[in-house]
Amino acid sequence: MIEERNKIIILGAIFFIIGFLITIIAPAVAPTQPYQTRSITMINPATIYKTITYTEKTGGGVYSYSELIDKIMSQAKFFATGVTALPAAMTAVSEAIPLVTPLSAVSSSGDRGVYPEVSSLGYGKTFSKTNVQVEGVDEQDIVKTNGEIIVATKPDRKNIAVINVSSDQVASYIKIDQDYVVRGLYLVNNTLVIISSQQIYRILVYPSPPIIEKTRIYIYDLSDLSRPVEISHIDIDGGFSGSRLVNSYLYIVTNMPSFRFSGGNISPVIPSVNGSPIPLGSIIDTGLYLNFVNILTYDLVKNRFNVKTVTGGFVEWIYMKPDRLYLVWRDPLVYIDVIYRLIDQLYINRLISEENLTEIMNMIKKGDLMAAHVIINNIINSIPRDKLSILKNISTEVVDKTIFNVFNIDGLNIVWSGSFRVAGHVLDQFAMEEFENKGSRYIIVATTVSKIVVEPLIYPIITLPVVITETNCNVSYCVNATTTRIITSRENVQNISRVMITFIPRVSEAYNNMYIVDEKLRIVSVIEGLAPGERIYAARLLKNIFYLITFRNVDPLYAIDISDPYKPVVLGFLKTPGFSEYLHPISNDLLLGVGLETSLGRSLKISLYDISDPKNLKISSEILLQGGSSPVLNDHHAFTLDSRHNLVIIPGYAMINSSPATVFIIKYSIDQKKIELIKSIYIVGASRSLYIDDKLYIIGSDIIMILKLPSLEELKTINY
Repeated sequence: MIEERNKIIILGAIFFIIGFLITIIAPAVAPTQPYQTRSITMINPATIYKTITYTEKTGGGVYSYSELIDKIMSQAKFFATGVTALPAAMTAVSEAIPLVTPLSAVSSSGDRGVYPEVSSLGYGKTFSKTNVQVEGVDEQDIVKTNGEIIVATKPDRKNIAVINVSSDQVASYIKIDQDYVVRGLYLVNNTLVIISSQQIYRILVYPSPPIIEKTRIYIYDLSDLSRPVEISHIDIDGGFSGSRLVNSYLYIVTNMPSFRFSGGNISPVIPSVNGSPIPLGSIIDTGLYLNFVNILTYDLVKNRFNVKTVTGGFVEWIYMKPDRLYLVWRDPLVYIDVIYRLIDQLYINRLISEENLTEIMNMIKKGDLMAAHVIINNIINSIPRDKLSILKNISTEVVDKTIFNVFNIDGLNIVWSGSFRVAGHVLDQFAMEEFENKGSRYIIVATTVSKIVVEPLIYPIITLPVVITETNCNVSYCVNATTTRIITSRENVQNISRVMITFIPRVSEAYNNMYIVDEKLRIVSVIEGLAPGERIYAARLLKNIFYLITFRNVDPLYAIDISDPYKPVVLGFLKTPGFSEYLHPISNDLLLGVGLETSLGRSLKISLYDISDPKNLKISSEILLQGGSSPVLNDHHAFTLDSRHNLVIIPGYAMINSSPATVFIIKYSIDQKKIELIKSIYIVGASRSLYIDDKLYIIGSDIIMILKLPSLEELKTINY
């Protein structure tokens, strides 16, 4: 059976790989070919269901829209069918699919350390910057300042207040299109960038029309604060996944499906920018075609942009250095692994014959996995009732995996450099960090691995004829149609007509891995099996020590020495009740953790870890806020550090002396290794804070409170 299964894997791999490899290794200059016009029906945001005519080269293996669509449809036919009932978040892979492509070496961006949170560029004022992961790489947030201007997003996410810091008054408002909501802002000198995404309203008609989410980027000139001027806006297909800003270059990532499955029909989707399809030369083929990932690069100085589209999966996390971008998605090929294992189990249990196996293999060889699925279903439903119990013995185990796609960045230019894959899933962007060792660059990745046991749930179903009235609508009118359909039900098991097999995932004990990957995208070292039964809650790399927080019943803090990337060593760990979900360096010897304590009711926990000796980690000080929570637990941008006055400002909610509070101002002492809550404030909807010179601004849902630093006395409030 092993030999037969290997045949299946090889043939299945042919379906997904051969065409990709031909494209990759094809000669850079193809033989001269005549041009021809071909009409292709596809979904395009500007021309829904309309036939679009493209002029393309033919022959010579040249990549074309038609080739791309063929590849999309090949995978779409299989994935739209739904081989099992496994959720999309479950991931596994057939190891026959190679993913590693060499990464050309590029220069390092320098040593890492505790990043400064202040800036004095441009206006001669000292002001806080958005709390980010990598120095020199800005991230979008709902509030921004340049020391002279504060731009704050209103809770409705449709209006932005422009505040003049010199008068501490609202100078103007900017309102975006009513069909969009603000996802984040950037402020570079007097240029404001507003990133927004389209609100999606589902229309309950059958068949449902294809809905393609859009992301819109507005560029405003704030030279005159009382009259913001829109310079331009750009529409790009896909839901907003994340963004970064390096100097004056903006990088925005969106996700969109490559096909729609509606009414039994599969339709390919081609992404567009400002209503025009992405040019072929801007499409990067990674060998996976379930989604398009669009990367928009915008030069704020010259007001020009470029777009690259990557075929692949759904981006979950983004990590960026000034010259390199990582896009991370879970490997979605669990279905392939499951169908191979299912065939294997059916054969072992003598439920399929050699003839069945040959037929299934032929379907896979043709690339028609949907037909293979139909054959398997027919076989299962032909099993005599007295042998159905055999199916209960069928189970398989898959492991989720994550793919990292790497891009070299130079201004508007983006070049895909390859990818690597590791077991498990990534918690957040802080679970991956680049570092330098002896002139070479590495990336460290921490994952939580779940072994997922897939077992069949067997139940009989019956068929009942039911009259259904459907409403079908187009742009101008709707019509009603009455049809008779077969509706399935679990009731009345005496009227069995067939058996439905649904595979239900059962997650077994998790464990955690740490990987170090070199510049050629090779895994050079692995630490496996950290904290069995727990999962990662927080991570942070400080110089040559990687800190991890895991949690189940207690809160272990691990210190891992990566001085030698090829031989990482766990130096020590510390266990305490509760867990931290965000870690922030206070000094070389102190690490602040923000999390929860749940052993005696829910409390917001702020912990100060003494990391001066990584082999002997300690908690030097701790604050528990009863009934507490904080947006910092899910969004590090809400965290503010004022190292000038040794202050940490955290928005949230807790009861302080039986009174509610939404802002907590914490004083820390580096010498005494101590933290204490020195002030709590109640402001409705407190979400962010920032400082400019000697003023601390607390942003609520409708007011901004201004405090004097360092005394923290209230100066005034701004209604906005």
